[in-house]
Amino acid sequence: MMSLDVASLFTNIPLLETVNYICDQLIGGKIDVGIPSEKVKELLLKCTMNVQFMFNNGFYRQVDGVAMGSPLGPLLADIFLAKLENGPLKDTIKGLDYYCRYVDDTFIGCDRNLNKQELLNAVNSVYPTIQFTCEEEDNNSLPFLDVLLTMNTDGYLQRKLFRKKTWTGQYTHFHSFTWIQHKRNLVKCLSYRIKRICSEECTKEEIHKLKFTLQKMDIYRAS
Repeated sequence: MMSLDVASLFTNIPLLETVNYICDQLIGGKIDVGIPSEKVKELLLKCTMNVQFMFNNGFYRQVDGVAMGSPLGPLLADIFLAKLENGPLKDTIKGLDYYCRYVDDTFIGCDRNLNKQELLNAVNSVYPTIQFTCEEEDNNSLPFLDVLLTMNTDGYLQRKLFRKKTWTGQYTHFHSFTWIQHKRNLVKCLSYRIKRICSEECTKEEIHKLKFTLQKMDIYRAS
């Protein structure tokens, strides 16, 4: 197992190339969005290439890439990476046992004998501004997003919650001036997250950790 992460994806997306690709797909797929593709291109460029900001009494404009915080950022990033996946990366992906991407994070299931450095060099040679970093499994475990994946000897992939070393276990205090509905939803969402992510054999352990975390500072009483 290994994972790939794109370094500074949003600010390295080639805007004009991505917008042109979107318009080509609309025309080629005969997709009707209610306005001509020329207008789609014009609107997308106006929303992305007119980003100004002031620093030390000077005005600056971002010349390429999507501005951080832009609502279009995740969409354009996903579309451009999909363009690479369906083009120059297509054969590379076909040679892998499993490939799955979420925005800029990619999980790869591969043979242990695969030369991971060669794979990293291959994907980094596709586009100059899109550079990947690689994280390999350690002791048969690999964190991916908020999931800790562990490959058992029988090939079963066990799933637990992944918490970074900086995690402090701090949540909205029960006695804080916050609506009770928000406090209840906190417990519901954290519990649902465990049930949605974790393998059946790990669920009980993670629920116990959640209860301990919420109770250790008298944040939430047991119920």
